[in-house]
Amino acid sequence: MALMYLIILFFFVLNHQSQGTQFSDLQKLELERQYNLLKKPSVKTIKTKHGDIYDCVDFYKQPAFDHPLLKTHMFHPEMRPSYISNRNKSAKTSSEEDKILLNSIKLNDGGCPTGTVPIRRYSKDDYIKIMQFTKEYASKAKPNANQQVCFDSNKSKSRNKGGRLSVCNLRVEPDQFTSGEFILQNGDDRLQVGYTVNPKLNKDNKTRMFQYIHAGQSHCFNVLCPGFISVRSDIPIDAVIEPVSRAGREIFRRFFFIYQVGWYEKDATIIGFWPRRMFTGMAKSASYVAIGGETYSPPRKPLPLMGSGYKPGGNYDTSWFARCVSTFVVGENYDQTPPQDTEKYTTNKAYVVADKRKVGKSGRVLYYGGPF
Repeated sequence: MALMYLIILFFFVLNHQSQGTQFSDLQKLELERQYNLLKKPSVKTIKTKHGDIYDCVDFYKQPAFDHPLLKTHMFHPEMRPSYISNRNKSAKTSSEEDKILLNSIKLNDGGCPTGTVPIRRYSKDDYIKIMQFTKEYASKAKPNANQQVCFDSNKSKSRNKGGRLSVCNLRVEPDQFTSGEFILQNGDDRLQVGYTVNPKLNKDNKTRMFQYIHAGQSHCFNVLCPGFISVRSDIPIDAVIEPVSRAGREIFRRFFFIYQVGWYEKDATIIGFWPRRMFTGMAKSASYVAIGGETYSPPRKPLPLMGSGYKPGGNYDTSWFARCVSTFVVGENYDQTPPQDTEKYTTNKAYVVADKRKVGKSGRVLYYGGPF
């Protein structure tokens, strides 16, 4: 098994000149073919209060199974990981906060029928714009020498890692985004899960869940290409997150966990998985793990907010900045990752990153945000 590397905080501040990706006629034909593949037979349609439309698609007909490597499989809607974290085992009695958070991301009207999964509906124009954004993002999302610092740790060999992010809603311009995310990578294989405010991806300024996969020919957000297999009939991967943390009010935190590379847990609830056979570098484990924030803004524009945009101050229990953007890095047994096995990193000094180590009952507390 490959050694596990861990970075506490990893920031992309993508301020490269955007030339605007143009598709050739051949690429446009391929995009149209891919778009048509997304249009699956639906047994029910759900419109949310946010205006999103989800089609309830048979589990076996969801976009993931259009991947050549998944034409033959034994997956089924009731699948769950054989390994369950201590957190999940102890989550039989959910806290009031957990119940609020879980109910907030569920679809209305009882969700989709059993045996089906929700797939968001897009117009062809919206789909092409999103894939254009994805192509630009993929060209910049790969860490290079100026954006990556790895800490070699012989103690971080587990294939199960996770973290807790307090979620905020930050205003961004139509050509910007801000995210809080958990990242796994090995070679060219890359997974990201977390929350984002991204108008180019979602056509709004709402805080939403997201996943991003880069494996072989699959590189996309959410379920816009073969890759992520949904197992929940009532929770879409791009659900709007409500409520969010606000200054002077209650703090809401989200827990993200990935089991053995493939399984994605959200607030002690299994959302779906990435089939191992799709990966080469991450077929067994990740060599790089990170948790933190990511922003993008075109040149000559003010940097977008990350975290909460407030400087940390006071103690953890009273500082909204700290509560809003604190994260907890954990291992497979829900244990705190030792400080000596981690290293903080930022690509822009306008953003703050700080490790408060152990803070009361909260365990390992990390701050990030800005710009300041």
